[in-house]
Amino acid sequence: MAHTIRLRGPWNVHLHPNPSADVAAEKSLSPMRLTMPCTIADLVVAGASRLRLERRFQQPTGLTDQSQVWLCLRTLVADESNSTLRVDAIALNEKAIFAHSQPEDNAEHMSFRHDIRRMLQPSNTLEITVRHDGAASPGHRSVEETEFGDVWLEIID
Repeated sequence: MAHTIRLRGPWNVHLHPNPSADVAAEKSLSPMRLTMPCTIADLVVAGASRLRLERRFQQPTGLTDQSQVWLCLRTLVADESNSTLRVDAIALNEKAIFAHSQPEDNAEHMSFRHDIRRMLQPSNTLEITVRHDGAASPGHRSVEETEFGDVWLEIID
């Protein structure tokens, strides 16, 4: 039997305006907060070319040795305005579980599923690093309406 836990929010969004800026400078900025999924316009802010989305969550209760816990993500990669939001990395508790250098040719969506059962701790931090590679304006209609980032845990006993 499968059980789903949506990781809607709150997510802290840390702006990283310059890819060469150091992590200490990024952490000194106050994060924005949002709920996922969000729109691309919510993420394309302040001219940031890179964003780090952070979500804390507790270990699900009632897990057995046979339980599987999958981290799942489905997100849009490119929209009609040719603005691209690329997921560069996903980490759980500071351990990388996904690294992506280039989107697949003509890919519009990205789906990700990873078994995290053995990585879970009583308190967990999920980080998703996103890069914005487009020049679309936040006022563009498709950018305002396009959803980004449905994230959930899928527990299978």
